[in-house]
Amino acid sequence: MGIALGAGFGVCAYSVHPRHHREAFNQQFALTIAISVILSASMRSRSARRSLVCCCDQNQEEGTHKHRGPLGKFFDAFNRYWERSTNGFVRWSHAVIRKGALVMVLLVLFGLGAFFLW
Repeated sequence: MGIALGAGFGVCAYSVHPRHHREAFNQQFALTIAISVILSASMRSRSARRSLVCCCDQNQEEGTHKHRGPLGKFFDAFNRYWERSTNGFVRWSHAVIRKGALVMVLLVLFGLGAFFLW
Protein backbone atom coordinates (compact mmCIF):
# COMPACT_ATOMS: atom_id res chain seq x y z
CA MET A 1 0.00 0.00 0.00
CA GLY A 2 2.82 2.38 0.87
CA ILE A 3 4.56 1.69 -2.43
CA ALA A 4 1.34 2.42 -4.34
CA LEU A 5 0.82 5.69 -2.47
CA GLY A 6 4.45 6.66 -3.03
CA ALA A 7 4.15 5.90 -6.73
CA GLY A 8 0.97 7.99 -6.97
CA PHE A 9 2.60 10.99 -5.31
CA GLY A 10 5.70 10.49 -7.45
CA VAL A 11 3.61 10.67 -10.61
CA CYS A 12 1.94 13.84 -9.32
CA ALA A 13 5.34 15.37 -8.65
CA TYR A 14 6.57 14.90 -12.20
CA SER A 15 3.35 15.15 -14.21
CA VAL A 16 3.41 18.94 -14.69
CA HIS A 17 6.40 21.19 -15.28
CA PRO A 18 6.22 24.04 -12.74
CA ARG A 19 5.64 27.44 -14.34
CA HIS A 20 5.04 29.27 -11.09
CA HIS A 21 6.70 29.11 -7.69
CA ARG A 22 3.51 27.71 -6.12
CA GLU A 23 3.48 24.86 -8.64
CA ALA A 24 7.12 24.20 -7.81
CA PHE A 25 6.18 24.12 -4.12
CA ASN A 26 3.38 21.63 -4.83
CA GLN A 27 5.77 19.51 -6.89
CA GLN A 28 8.35 19.52 -4.08
CA PHE A 29 5.64 18.70 -1.53
CA ALA A 30 4.38 15.74 -3.59
CA LEU A 31 7.91 14.44 -4.01
CA THR A 32 8.60 14.78 -0.26
CA ILE A 33 5.39 12.91 0.58
CA ALA A 34 6.23 10.17 -1.95
CA ILE A 35 9.70 9.62 -0.49
CA SER A 36 8.47 9.67 3.10
CA VAL A 37 5.65 7.20 2.38
CA ILE A 38 8.01 4.78 0.65
CA LEU A 39 10.59 5.04 3.45
CA SER A 40 7.89 4.62 6.08
CA ALA A 41 6.51 1.52 4.37
CA SER A 42 9.93 -0.09 4.04
CA MET A 43 10.89 0.71 7.64
CA ARG A 44 7.56 -0.61 8.89
CA SER A 45 8.04 -3.93 7.14
CA ARG A 46 11.54 -4.28 8.60
CA SER A 47 10.61 -3.20 12.12
CA ALA A 48 7.61 -5.55 12.23
CA ARG A 49 9.95 -8.53 11.87
CA ARG A 50 12.34 -7.17 14.51
CA SER A 51 9.49 -6.48 16.93
CA LEU A 52 8.22 -10.01 16.54
CA VAL A 53 11.66 -11.45 17.30
CA CYS A 54 12.10 -9.19 20.36
CA CYS A 55 8.65 -9.99 21.72
CA CYS A 56 9.15 -13.73 21.32
CA ASP A 57 12.54 -13.74 23.08
CA GLN A 58 11.70 -14.92 26.60
CA ASN A 59 15.29 -14.94 27.91
CA GLN A 60 15.88 -11.22 27.62
CA GLU A 61 14.53 -8.96 30.35
CA GLU A 62 13.65 -5.36 29.57
CA GLY A 63 16.65 -3.05 29.82
CA THR A 64 19.17 -5.65 31.03
CA HIS A 65 20.60 -6.79 27.70
CA LYS A 66 24.06 -5.45 26.85
CA HIS A 67 25.66 -5.78 23.45
CA ARG A 68 29.23 -7.03 23.18
CA GLY A 69 32.15 -5.55 21.29
CA PRO A 70 32.75 -2.07 19.87
CA LEU A 71 29.67 -2.14 17.67
CA GLY A 72 27.57 -3.24 20.65
CA LYS A 73 28.91 -0.33 22.69
CA PHE A 74 27.94 2.01 19.87
CA PHE A 75 24.41 0.60 19.79
CA ASP A 76 24.11 0.82 23.58
CA ALA A 77 25.16 4.48 23.48
CA PHE A 78 22.78 5.14 20.61
CA ASN A 79 19.91 3.47 22.46
CA ARG A 80 20.58 5.55 25.58
CA TYR A 81 20.64 8.74 23.48
CA TRP A 82 17.47 7.68 21.66
CA GLU A 83 15.69 7.01 24.96
CA ARG A 84 16.68 10.43 26.35
CA SER A 85 15.58 12.13 23.12
CA THR A 86 12.25 10.31 23.12
CA ASN A 87 11.59 11.21 26.75
CA GLY A 88 12.48 14.86 26.06
CA PHE A 89 10.15 14.94 23.05
CA VAL A 90 7.31 13.43 25.08
CA ARG A 91 7.82 16.00 27.88
CA TRP A 92 7.90 18.83 25.31
CA SER A 93 4.77 17.49 23.61
CA HIS A 94 2.91 17.36 26.94
CA ALA A 95 3.91 20.97 27.64
CA VAL A 96 2.67 22.07 24.21
CA ILE A 97 -0.61 20.22 24.66
CA ARG A 98 -1.18 21.78 28.08
CA LYS A 99 -0.59 25.23 26.60
CA GLY A 100 -2.87 24.72 23.58
CA ALA A 101 -4.22 28.29 23.49
CA LEU A 102 -0.72 29.78 23.35
CA VAL A 103 0.24 27.40 20.56
CA MET A 104 -2.86 28.37 18.56
CA VAL A 105 -2.05 32.08 18.95
CA LEU A 106 1.52 31.46 17.78
CA LEU A 107 0.25 29.40 14.85
CA VAL A 108 -2.07 32.22 13.76
CA LEU A 109 0.72 34.80 14.12
CA PHE A 110 3.15 32.74 12.06
CA GLY A 111 0.45 32.06 9.49
CA LEU A 112 -0.31 35.77 9.14
CA GLY A 113 3.40 36.53 8.92
CA ALA A 114 3.83 33.95 6.15
CA PHE A 115 0.77 35.29 4.33
CA PHE A 116 2.00 38.88 4.34
CA LEU A 117 5.55 37.91 3.41
CA TRP A 118 4.41 35.74 0.51
